[in-house]
Amino acid sequence: MDLDHAIHWILNDGWTFSVLMVFMVASWVAVFFCARGNKKMLTKTRAGHDMDCFAQEMAAAGHNEDVARAAYRYIQEAHDIDFPILPGDDLSTTLGITDDDVYRAIPALLTGAGRAPQIGRLKQQIITVADLVDFVERAPLPANYVRELQTA
Repeated sequence: MDLDHAIHWILNDGWTFSVLMVFMVASWVAVFFCARGNKKMLTKTRAGHDMDCFAQEMAAAGHNEDVARAAYRYIQEAHDIDFPILPGDDLSTTLGITDDDVYRAIPALLTGAGRAPQIGRLKQQIITVADLVDFVERAPLPANYVRELQTA
């Protein structure tokens, strides 16, 4: 492409490309500021809520406090979440955690909780933080896992 042809394209046809680029950049900026505003709102409305509150809420619902703390800590550290997490938070929409992230987290959480990692055990979809805690908590302890395999 020679210089005259390039200048002709920019003046006659390039404006369409330029307009599209402006819209793409404007959309990205809007999404960025919207997400940032959502994050600030969550931080403000959840002020005073921390890992201890989370663990107490999970314990009140009948869950193991240590497993709840481990899940909370893992989510905050692995995904750089800097606002308080609630049991009912949707992993995907509220926290931005994908299904692949959840699948990668499960072995670490199971091992950290002293539970037996089981391949193919995931039959339910994990949607909320409470679902993740419940999944880890329901995993058998290693001695029980061996017994389950022997009786199966």
